[in-house]
Amino acid sequence: MFGVYGVCGVVVHPSMQPIVVGAFFMLLLMQPAEPYRLRSGFVYTRTQSGRGSVGHPLPFSRRFHISHLHRNSLYFNDQSVCEGTDSLVFMKDTWRELAVRGHHHQLSDNGNSQFQKPRRTIQDLMMQQLSASKATKLLMTPTGCLRPIANCTATGTWEFVVEQVGLSNAIKVMSRSPGVFKAPELCARSSFKFLEDLVGSEKAKDILIKRPGVLATPLTTLSGAWHVIKSLFGEDDALQLVTRTSVVLTSPESTMVKSFDALVEFVGREKATSLIRKSPSLLKVAEPTIRGAWEKLETLVGAEDAIELCERCPNVLSAPGPTMTGSLEALQVLFGPEVAVALVVKNPAVLKAPRDTVQGAWEVLENVLGHSEALRAVQNNPDLLRAPGYTVKGAWDNLVEILGEQSSFEVVRQSPGVLNSPKDTMVGSWKVLKKLFGENKAEELIKKNPTVLKAPSKTAMDAYDALAEALGSESHALAVIERSPGMLRVSSDRVMHVRSELEKRVGAETAENILRASPSAFKLASDTLDSWIMRVTVGGSSHTPTVRGKKSKPMGKKQHSTTNVHKKGFMRNTN
Repeated sequence: MFGVYGVCGVVVHPSMQPIVVGAFFMLLLMQPAEPYRLRSGFVYTRTQSGRGSVGHPLPFSRRFHISHLHRNSLYFNDQSVCEGTDSLVFMKDTWRELAVRGHHHQLSDNGNSQFQKPRRTIQDLMMQQLSASKATKLLMTPTGCLRPIANCTATGTWEFVVEQVGLSNAIKVMSRSPGVFKAPELCARSSFKFLEDLVGSEKAKDILIKRPGVLATPLTTLSGAWHVIKSLFGEDDALQLVTRTSVVLTSPESTMVKSFDALVEFVGREKATSLIRKSPSLLKVAEPTIRGAWEKLETLVGAEDAIELCERCPNVLSAPGPTMTGSLEALQVLFGPEVAVALVVKNPAVLKAPRDTVQGAWEVLENVLGHSEALRAVQNNPDLLRAPGYTVKGAWDNLVEILGEQSSFEVVRQSPGVLNSPKDTMVGSWKVLKKLFGENKAEELIKKNPTVLKAPSKTAMDAYDALAEALGSESHALAVIERSPGMLRVSSDRVMHVRSELEKRVGAETAENILRASPSAFKLASDTLDSWIMRVTVGGSSHTPTVRGKKSKPMGKKQHSTTNVHKKGFMRNTN
């Protein structure tokens, strides 16, 4: 009546035997498989064909507790993160460490495990080199979350950047482009070596600081982009273009060729080359985007006028078609078709602003200035419609707080673009002006040139320090700023570059005297600067350079008070 299940030694009813046997085999199948042994530094797993094979390395972006290696899956914390993978590979003779509650679990040659001390992360290194609070602040996103790069154990790129440009500049790179430190060290080293061979060590370091994304660009992309640029402009001009806009080297060769061919089709080769000289970043724009933008402009104003708009604002060709359509429709609804076209003709870049941005900016302008004043401001400077509404509102509130409402209206009539300045930027530049000149004088300078409020506080202070060094004294620097407050918006690197180039030709003392008489030389473009230096050195006369159609006047002999002079001292090593 009862059968005997001999394996288990249990008496089981015949009708229950199939169920018991099935349950027994299910228990056997549920047991985890043993890890396969490592061989020559690789982890082998059995494929469906039954043969061992080596697969691709897993990207470990988090620290996991390793449970076991199953037949075709790697399990961490009892959850498969590589289900169905035929195989896993660890770099030969260099084991990838897996974190286990503060320690690292490492597989050894014989398949056993051993514990090691945890590897240092970028956050660990930065906390050693900086204060903990500063390191944490740098590694935080604007929303208050820790950047993924903080826990990256591939610290070679960070150490390489520190080695090349120093800790302070490496911090700048981290704040500008933290993602660059995810690049493998070998990629960073080969890319930097390419830049060194191309433009020299010092300029390569400068590119690394200002455009760190180049460091994470594969060598094949860099060399391909350089080949295209050299074929278009010749080696000398290509070098100048790359030095000025190194980011163009990150564009794939095929993208650059197609983009240039599209420009040639629309405006001709000569004008296409001119557009690229003015805005090299056009070579990074995809061909369909350029074609779409051109078709919108041609439909709006005709081919001939479209070419003129592109020459004045080449970057309008980088605007996606849907963005341009939305912007134009918003302009037509708010101002009517004729005014909309007039605004586009005055500043084509307004077509790069999304529909919501245009509408939001106009609503704020109309609320704070009134309809007639807002319309006048927009017609004078259509670029106001590219600023988000909260930026315009914040700028207006700051302006009223500094100057009062009546003076603020006058300033906006004179220079509407000041309302594009972010709130923090305006507050910072106002504090710098007060520190240098006192409150009353600072207000006068803002009324004289409102755009000074668009200079970030660090840029303004660095410009002042550089001017003091370039001109030989703080009093001369203050005199130049008082005469032209916009000098605080000139980068310190630019100031020191002009001084250095002139000093090479005429010596330090003569360079100071020339620049005191013609401080507008600090604003000259590189090609214009070279010709001006030739005139004042070879010609023997200190001709005053012309900037944007204005001829600067020689400085008088009047010395200005230094009561409120900033005591920080001259800025050294600005290059």
